Amino acid sequence: MRIAFLLLFAVPAFAAENTVRFTSPMYFLPPAKAIVFTKAGDPGPGAAKHSAIVSVASLKDEAKLPGDGPYDLWFVPKDGKPIRAIAAWKPKDGANEIKLNDRLGVISFRGEGQPRGTLLVTPEGDDGPETKKHLVIQTAGDTRAELAVLPGDYAVWVVPANGARARRVADKVRVLVGKTATVE
Repeated sequence: MRIAFLLLFAVPAFAAENTVRFTSPMYFLPPAKAIVFTKAGDPGPGAAKHSAIVSVASLKDEAKLPGDGPYDLWFVPKDGKPIRAIAAWKPKDGANEIKLNDRLGVISFRGEGQPRGTLLVTPEGDDGPETKKHLVIQTAGDTRAELAVLPGDYAVWVVPANGARARRVADKVRVLVGKTATVE
């Protein structure tokens, strides 16, 4: 009788899983290559010594986390650099929902009149790719692209494919959470 009583209360404790579902308005974010969870503070996707806890291929997939965390959540676009969308996140027992549009913003660059090449997003006031202290936040392989970034102020650079010097095409691009900043 005691064993049955213990099993009755022990089974729900083992059955609890931390599942995570992702949401975002349709067509808000650029296509995802992966959504990755790492231990909080560990290197992200593409970095040396990167170790993923869980990785899913799209926003429609659910992630099953093995413990209580804390975790860092990385959004990896198909064309661009991984972004740490959430740092040191702890799941609740059972089902969890993460709204990526509550964490990220998008820069939409039209690229009209621009040469073919790549796009670079840098912090506002960055001196450009030719300098030593240059910091790239996000990239795109085409001059017409949408780039997922954290909220903040940025500059957009075009690096022509013909080898010409990179040039800043937009400065002071303000990106807000859940919004798209359009740059012409």
